[in-house]
Amino acid sequence: MKTKITLAIILLFLITFNQFKLIAQNIWQQITPTGDLPAERQGHSMVTIDTLVYMFGGMNNSKPIFNHVTVYDTQQRWSDIDDENETIPPPRYQHKAISSNGKMLVFFGKGTLGTLDDIWQYDPQTNQWQQLVPGSTTNPVARCEHTATLIGNKVWVFGGRDNSNNLLNDLWAYDISTNQWTSYPSLTQTGLAGHVAVHDGTNLYLFLGYDNIFMNTEIYKFDPIAGAWTQVSSEGSMPYPVAYSTCVQVDDLTAYIFGGSTGATSLGNCYKWDISTHTFTQIASGPEVSEGGGALINVPGGAKSAYKEIVFFGGEFEGTIYDDTWVYTTDLDALAGIEDSHVAQLLVYPNPATDHIYINLNDEIVKTASCSYQLFGIMGRKVNAGNISKENQILDISSIPEGVYFLQVFAGKELVNIQKIVKQ
Repeated sequence: MKTKITLAIILLFLITFNQFKLIAQNIWQQITPTGDLPAERQGHSMVTIDTLVYMFGGMNNSKPIFNHVTVYDTQQRWSDIDDENETIPPPRYQHKAISSNGKMLVFFGKGTLGTLDDIWQYDPQTNQWQQLVPGSTTNPVARCEHTATLIGNKVWVFGGRDNSNNLLNDLWAYDISTNQWTSYPSLTQTGLAGHVAVHDGTNLYLFLGYDNIFMNTEIYKFDPIAGAWTQVSSEGSMPYPVAYSTCVQVDDLTAYIFGGSTGATSLGNCYKWDISTHTFTQIASGPEVSEGGGALINVPGGAKSAYKEIVFFGGEFEGTIYDDTWVYTTDLDALAGIEDSHVAQLLVYPNPATDHIYINLNDEIVKTASCSYQLFGIMGRKVNAGNISKENQILDISSIPEGVYFLQVFAGKELVNIQKIVKQ
C-alpha cells in the first residue's frame, strides 16, 4: 500500500512539474508590487539572502542619498526595514554589496562628501549593522564605480574611481574570515570603472565599463593561483560597449548583463554570459536604463515559474531616474541540479499536517551523506532548519502558524528535493 501511495505522489509531481515548464521563458515583465514601494534611484545594490532580496543605498536627483534597507520577497512585495540600530552606514551610491553566510557586506561607494573607504555588514536576523575595520596595515583607497566579487571566502575588489575621479587599476582581496586586505598585481593595460565582474569559482573576469580610452571591449582574467592577468577571447553576440550595466551571476557558469550607458544614452540590450566558454547570447531586451539593480529571486519550489527569475529595480535614462520593478524569467531550470531519481527517494507525510511531518529519505542517502532540511514560509523567511539523522525523521511543526511552507532537503550541499507543506 505504501509503495502505491509513493508512486502516485511521484506521478502527480512529475505531471505537475512538466506542465509547469510550459511557462514562458526569456521574457521581461514590469510588475506592480505591493508594500512599501521604494523611491526612484540609481547606483544602488541588491543581493539575495535565503529567499529575500535586500536593496541598499542609491540616489536620485530630488532626495538625499539613501542608506536604508528595503526587502523584496517571493510575493512581489517590498518592505522597508526599520533601523533599530543607532550605528548605520553613511548614505552612499555606486557602491557594491555581496552576500556571505547569511549577511550583506557593503563596500565603499560615493557619499555626500565624496568617495568612501569603509566596509559595513548587515545581519538580517538581528537587523543590526556593524562597521568592519580591517586589521591589515595597507588598505584600498576610497572609491566608487568598482566591482566586488565573492570567490570562496574572499571578496575581490577591482578598479573604480578615486575621489579625484581618476580611473583605478588596482586589485585587492578582502578575507572575510581574517578581516584583512591583501594587495594583488594591478591590471597594467588599463583602469576600469562602471564595469562588470564575474567568476568561475576560481578565476576573476572583468568586462565592459570605461577604460583609459573610452569603453572597454576586452575580457580580462585574473588567476589568483598564478597571480597573473591575461586577456580572454569570446564568442557569440558580443555586447555593445557600455558602462554601468547590471550584472547578475546565478551560478559558476552563467551570468546576465542588463542595460548600460553608451555615454550618450542608455540601452535595453541584455545578454547571457556562458562563463565556461565566454560565449555571449543576446536575449530579450529589457528596460533602457543604466545603474539599475538586480538580484536572483530564490523561490523555494519555484512558486511562480519553472525557470529562475531575476528582479530588477530602478535605473537612469537620459536624466530621468525610475522606480519601476521588473522580473526577467531566464531559460534556466529553477530546479536545476535535482536529479529525477531523487523524486523517488523522498516522501513527506502527512500533508496537510497539524503537529508533525515525517521526512522519509532513502536510508542509503542518510548513511552516505550529511543530510539536512530547511523550512521556509510563503513569504520566504526561514522558520526551521536541522539535520536528518535517520530514514524517517520527525519534524515538529506544532509551534508554527497555519499556512503554506516549502521544505528543502539536502544531501550534503546537494539539493535533493523541494516539497510544499500545508500546516493546518
